[in-house]
Amino acid sequence: MKAGSKLSVPMPLSDARDYGCDGCYEPMIGGKSEFAFTYIPLPQIIELTMNQGTLYAQSGPNFLKGQAASFTTPHPNTITTFEKFKEIFAKHLKIKLEGNLFGVIQNYGNIWKYCPTPLLSPVVGGCLETGRDLYNGGSQYHILSCMFVGFSTCIDSLYAIKKMCFEDATAVVSLSELLVCLKCDWGFQLQEPFVDDIAGPIRTKERKDQFGVLRQHALSFEKFGTEAAADNAEIRELVAWLSDLIIETFDDVVYNQDEDRPFVKKLKELREKYTDPETNTPFEFLFTPGSGTFEGYVGWGLSCGASADGRRESMPIASDFSPSPTAQDLAPNPPYSDVFKALQNWDHPSINKGFSCGAEIDLNVAEDFPLDDLIRLIYKFSHQEGSIGGNLLTVTCADEKTYELATMFPEKYGLLRVRMGGWTEFFTAMFDAHQEQHRRRPYFAV
Repeated sequence: MKAGSKLSVPMPLSDARDYGCDGCYEPMIGGKSEFAFTYIPLPQIIELTMNQGTLYAQSGPNFLKGQAASFTTPHPNTITTFEKFKEIFAKHLKIKLEGNLFGVIQNYGNIWKYCPTPLLSPVVGGCLETGRDLYNGGSQYHILSCMFVGFSTCIDSLYAIKKMCFEDATAVVSLSELLVCLKCDWGFQLQEPFVDDIAGPIRTKERKDQFGVLRQHALSFEKFGTEAAADNAEIRELVAWLSDLIIETFDDVVYNQDEDRPFVKKLKELREKYTDPETNTPFEFLFTPGSGTFEGYVGWGLSCGASADGRRESMPIASDFSPSPTAQDLAPNPPYSDVFKALQNWDHPSINKGFSCGAEIDLNVAEDFPLDDLIRLIYKFSHQEGSIGGNLLTVTCADEKTYELATMFPEKYGLLRVRMGGWTEFFTAMFDAHQEQHRRRPYFAV
């Protein structure tokens, strides 16, 4: 982050460099800041785009097409180009982002009324000077982030939609029919009103088989973060488009001072309330975009319907900014990629610098990964050499067989640890869904 760029609150370079991590890896200014964040699950933005502003995970007899979560957009039958699909996606992204950020700031200051911090506040810069609690605008800096989660799941789904629905040479299904397929969880949950029970078991089985074929087609595509995707110009183009869109939309929502917007009105109200009249110390939020599921890849997956990349309904999304794991209803069979080639997937300015709150890439490596190559990897990553992208990297070292044996004989593998966002966790202490996620994450080699 360049000092003084797009910051409405003064920050000397010395403070910008004196950062620490908020528990995991979100940067904070040491001893001078408070921090909060919200989430945008990107796979749900695809749901809203396909399903007229409605999330389809709850579609069926109770909610019909699903639960409304945004404004109504065109029926999928009328979305005739992928460019039109992306335009609608961008509109839903902006609405959800502004709504989520507004939801955080509209309740700002309420925690202090019920849970003040009289012991912590005096040691945080700004609180003694303003006479206010840390949770009541006292600190010098107020950092608010949005975590855009499921980036890999989103990219893989966008690519599958483009190839299966919009490209003349590769299209196999209409967008409307794919939507029905996803509402039926690739044929695993055939339900009315999408399937007529009166039609009989033969027609129902044909429908199920058709959706199963579509899923196999979706699973066959190259996936973001792998060596194959690094050579795929269309995937690279989608990565550039989505990462640019996220940062540009974030900047537009945060820095567009249109006073008719409720978000801007609330910011103005907070400025007037918390700006110190004696010291004239301004009150401003430092808004930072990032990407981090931490342990929430399971929980966020529960809220998402089936996705066009072949992922089943309610199954985990990708961890942090990492490549998507293979499907949990299939046998563990993680792909292997050359690590130096694969990291080119993330080499884009909006990723390297735009995700200023951190966007962690979690790498699985085998136990025989050469030490010299690991040192070379860390050096090249930290110096951004050789088209290696990303701004945060963690490494978990364990063989596929080690994971398998640890699930069978946990008492023998009590020291096996895996990366979980900004911390490590004992593998054998994790619930099954988390263990299965780590067993299916892609591997990287040299």
